[in-house]
Amino acid sequence: MPEKIISFELETDLLMALESLSSSLKKIKNGRESYLKWAFIFGHTALQSTMCLSLITTSSFLVRNKSFYQEDAGDLDNIEWLYQKLQKPEFLPYTGSKIIPKNELNQIKNIQKIRNTFIHQQPDLYIFTFKELFDFIILMVRLIRFLVSQSERMSFGGNVNKKCFEDWLDILEKQLRVSL
Repeated sequence: MPEKIISFELETDLLMALESLSSSLKKIKNGRESYLKWAFIFGHTALQSTMCLSLITTSSFLVRNKSFYQEDAGDLDNIEWLYQKLQKPEFLPYTGSKIIPKNELNQIKNIQKIRNTFIHQQPDLYIFTFKELFDFIILMVRLIRFLVSQSERMSFGGNVNKKCFEDWLDILEKQLRVSL
């Protein structure tokens, strides 16, 4: 039997992150607040994938770490770096494109720092308020919505289309509106 080949794409990553975020929000609503950490991580993953899909419309080099520019593959950079790239008019060549809201850089830096804390379990004990993390998740979903629905920059392909993402964002926004 031939070995099965598996490929990974940003569109699928984004879809799975949105689905996982929704699942985590359901668990939080049912009193399992420890899932707030995972909702945050899934929100970060979704935002990073969305930012990359937006920048890839211009050049795949814009989503890679500079040390990998000469190679076919490379590490995706962090959301702070991607956010700053999405604010540069020279990377918005398509008609109707809009620049991502500019006033969120400090929040984006905090999101990246908290995500790294969660992923790397450093320190062993960390404390956040529910509202603080929840507000970051709302911001991430709002920025994803902007990139998917308003910027007209998404590089869709694969097995998923814009409507599919918008449907998941509708679900997430409804979940976020309902008081957790």
